[in-house]
Amino acid sequence: MAPSDTKYQTQHIPLKAKYLGGFDALFLLGFMNLLPATLSEKDRPAIDSLSSDQLWQDCQDTIKRSIGLFEQAGYDLEVEDYHFTILLGNPEKPMPQLNKGYSGDGGIPGYLMLSLLPNDYTLPRVQAALAHECNHNVRFQFIKWNQQTTLADWVVSEGLAESFAAELYGKELIGSWVTSTSSEQLEEIKPIISSQLQLTGMAEWLLIFTVMK
Repeated sequence: MAPSDTKYQTQHIPLKAKYLGGFDALFLLGFMNLLPATLSEKDRPAIDSLSSDQLWQDCQDTIKRSIGLFEQAGYDLEVEDYHFTILLGNPEKPMPQLNKGYSGDGGIPGYLMLSLLPNDYTLPRVQAALAHECNHNVRFQFIKWNQQTTLADWVVSEGLAESFAAELYGKELIGSWVTSTSSEQLEEIKPIISSQLQLTGMAEWLLIFTVMK
């Protein structure tokens, strides 16, 4: 976890809990990922899928391409080194199930992370998801994330990131968080979101999304 220490400090998440079983980065990651202590031989095929040299090379190429497009457009980025990892998702947890087996985290500049259940559906979508997170990473080098960041800020960020991914990898590979929402559902959701656009704090946002479900 040490290479991501700065990321978790920024998010006010301790790298190591003050007491056994307390809240820390590993505890948080355990909500949707398999942790080292829980791995067994049955996870070997998934581990082997994530160990592919080609997968990691493709991810490196995607990061360079995505970041490079902003540099070519004239943006002066403060981050030079980007830390990237892929975590093995836990198929028994609700979040991977809701996101059809993959999701990402790129909100802290310099840090990119994917959570993945490797299969025929998720693996072709890895690069589009990573491009999405790279877009977040660039945006938040200019618009600093903090506890006062509003739901409106995040709606804009998600729309920009998914549009960026679609531009680079095609609409057919964008996230299920977009494609699984019908026009009827969207009409139901929009008034709820619109009434809470100035809401701040991740916990409060999650409460809104829970109510929508």
